[in-house]
Amino acid sequence: AAVGSVGLSAALLRPRIAEADGVAGCPCINPYTHEGLQGSRGIGQYATGNQLVYTPAGSSMSFSYPPGYGKGCAAHDDTLPPSCSLPSKPAWCTAEWCYIDPQNCDARAVKTKYFPLVENLYFSYDTCISSSSSSSSGRTWSEEDIEISRRLYNLAEGYTRGARVLIENSYMSLSASDGCELSDDHSMCPCNSCHQSVDWASKVDFMQVGMLMGAQGTPEERSNAVCMSEQVSSTYKAVAAKESDDDF
Repeated sequence: AAVGSVGLSAALLRPRIAEADGVAGCPCINPYTHEGLQGSRGIGQYATGNQLVYTPAGSSMSFSYPPGYGKGCAAHDDTLPPSCSLPSKPAWCTAEWCYIDPQNCDARAVKTKYFPLVENLYFSYDTCISSSSSSSSGRTWSEEDIEISRRLYNLAEGYTRGARVLIENSYMSLSASDGCELSDDHSMCPCNSCHQSVDWASKVDFMQVGMLMGAQGTPEERSNAVCMSEQVSSTYKAVAAKESDDDF
């Protein structure tokens, strides 16, 4: 089974015009007041005052995000730690997105990794496509563009570099007192969310990121590996949400 793969394609999409609140078929929501995100399993678990606080798995560090984070189409992640404050930040950092209701959305949407205990908290880049931008970095390039291969290479290299730096920073911020266990929905063996793909001739899920635990290592080393994989999975899912192409 393949989990967390990302398709990069230069295929053009049919244009969709989006307002600040997303396309009509997948409107943005206010995650702080939406009825489906309240209660003991709601977004309030991560709120301190009027800010959301993200603590990477196993990390000794926490990050406060500004009021209105995720509400309405905007580049909410741009300049924010841990991924988008880096000197070489991934391309998805500057992309617009918003939180949506998965029960009221016909666009591509992915469950958040930043706030995993919140049920039904999903985000979408696709709903924030405008007439002057595209959800996928490759989709604005014409077939005649002779630089397309070079741009795809640089795009992939940038994402890989960003993931590497995030893993390195994650290792340095690991807390000795906070361990991580491999959850069922994070394990690649078996992949419970994968479905059979005719094109790939196997079971895949391109919107989830999984981990295959090795047989060796001390309990502390195995715990650290899970913590780091949890942290880097957030950037992998962001790449998948932004760059995957249903036609690829």
